[in-house]
Amino acid sequence: MRNTSARSGIDSTRLIISLVLACLGALHPTYAEAAGDVPADVSELESFLDRAIPEAMQQWHVPGAVVVLVKNDNIVLQKRYGFADLEKQAPMSPATTVLRVFSLSKLFTATAIM
Repeated sequence: MRNTSARSGIDSTRLIISLVLACLGALHPTYAEAAGDVPADVSELESFLDRAIPEAMQQWHVPGAVVVLVKNDNIVLQKRYGFADLEKQAPMSPATTVLRVFSLSKLFTATAIM
């Protein structure tokens, strides 16, 4: 019998990232098209995010963002982009920057249900 747990973890990661990009696609069609191009390899994913996120931040005037990818209770990837405080030029930190999601979780839940 073949062990599919590693593969299903990658597939679920790709699904989540595709959902995020599809949600962004509701605002901009370029990101909906990119949802089909999400790489499965972590290093390729990091390169993909390093291209896509700064571009989106610049387009939507977002000062900072963090990405944390967790698989099997282990942090696989964590990246920071931009600043938590523009005046002080304090960089974002995946470990310490507090980000309020407000009602964004409703969007992910609704998208997952569809």
